[in-house]
Amino acid sequence: MKALRDRLTGPNCRDSGLTLVEVIVAMMIFSIVALGVGYSLVMVLKMTNDARGKQTATNLAAAEIDTSRAAATLAALTSHTKTVTVDDRDYRVAVSTLWTSTIGGSDGLCSSGTGALLFKRVHVSVTWEGMSPGTSPVVTDTIVAPPVRVNAADKGAIVVAVNNVTGAGNAGLTISAVPSVITGNTARALTVTPSPTDAQGCGVILQVTPGTYDVSISRPGGVPASLDIMQQTNPVVRVAVAAGSSITAPFQYDVAGIFTLKYASNYTLGTAIVPPSMEKSFVSANSVYVSTAAAPFLLHPFPGGYTVLAGKLAESGSSAITCSSVDPGAWLETTVDGVALAGLRQPAVAALPGLPSVPIVTNVPMGVVKITDIKSSEPYIKAVAQTTGPAGYGDPGCAAPSTYRFGPLTGDSTIALPFGTWTLTKGNSTKQTSNVGDKNVELKTRGLVRPVSGTSIVTLDPRTPVTP
Repeated sequence: MKALRDRLTGPNCRDSGLTLVEVIVAMMIFSIVALGVGYSLVMVLKMTNDARGKQTATNLAAAEIDTSRAAATLAALTSHTKTVTVDDRDYRVAVSTLWTSTIGGSDGLCSSGTGALLFKRVHVSVTWEGMSPGTSPVVTDTIVAPPVRVNAADKGAIVVAVNNVTGAGNAGLTISAVPSVITGNTARALTVTPSPTDAQGCGVILQVTPGTYDVSISRPGGVPASLDIMQQTNPVVRVAVAAGSSITAPFQYDVAGIFTLKYASNYTLGTAIVPPSMEKSFVSANSVYVSTAAAPFLLHPFPGGYTVLAGKLAESGSSAITCSSVDPGAWLETTVDGVALAGLRQPAVAALPGLPSVPIVTNVPMGVVKITDIKSSEPYIKAVAQTTGPAGYGDPGCAAPSTYRFGPLTGDSTIALPFGTWTLTKGNSTKQTSNVGDKNVELKTRGLVRPVSGTSIVTLDPRTPVTP
């Protein structure tokens, strides 16, 4: 019995093979090795793919550099982007060109200097479809010298430099230059149409006959609407071209901001009739722009913005004030019944440069009066600004008075006028010579009504209470 028991329980009777733990460990080791091998294969394929892409991109960049060096003129070198397909893969070739005045290649703005033009830097960047994250594009640069003299001994060049309000170049603008209409001008019409401005906002007109030229720029198609600092859509700069040299025609030109005006914004008890031909003064840090157009108003987007005044503050484009009374800030501070009064301009409102944004609503305070008992026989009202206001009242006066007409009106009508002192008369559509009596004038904003030689004189006062 013992022998049989030993045979049944001895080593030869135990189960042979691997335990479950050993199988799991073996599978884990195999997975790690397989994963590592698979990852290595994927990385090798990606590196091979990137290397192939980079090699093709390098060839495309070199080809673009060769093309740039073969350009007939420096003006022919312009910034552009194109897509090239090689072996079913798209490559994006971006070329930017900048004028430079040193062989070392430092970029020089084309808006300065009158000497001879020198070189152009060409920067090529190539990216491709399926680039791995972190892979850098292929980049190459070169300096291109002109194949012939840019400034011939008997010719000159015009450098057109266009910047936006931030100082960056304004690209893609149409350039033209025509001989100025002046006595003795030796300029001649151009024989070649100039190329548009490049990424630097620069355009060059070569082989120009010496003389005086009117250089202009414009936005192709006029979209988006753009203006220079004088609110011109097609601004013009006059330059004198000399033989063997270049002259710069500088412009500041940007997408116009859109403004709408809220007239008589200080009057909240109803609506008031505004003169249909009233001037509006858009005051910036540079100058005053005066317009009689209807809304909306397109204006150059000065970063400091505009304060808008009802009435004509100055001649358009000038900073010489001709009618101070329309400007609340020009009125003298005073005290009435113990209350300090001062005239304050509305805060300047700016448009975002470079963006044809949603119209910007701008408040325009005005003086408001109600004229009562208007007869059908005399339905027209005429308001004539006066050069001076009441003595000691604080009205700064108006050296260039305006005249506005309202009508036909009937019954009681509320009208709005620029600040200042006005005479009010009434009549028919051809003449308004009858006085509007004091009893028919009701002030709706701060002011003063007084009879002078049988004529009603109305002073519309912009001053408001201020805290000491």
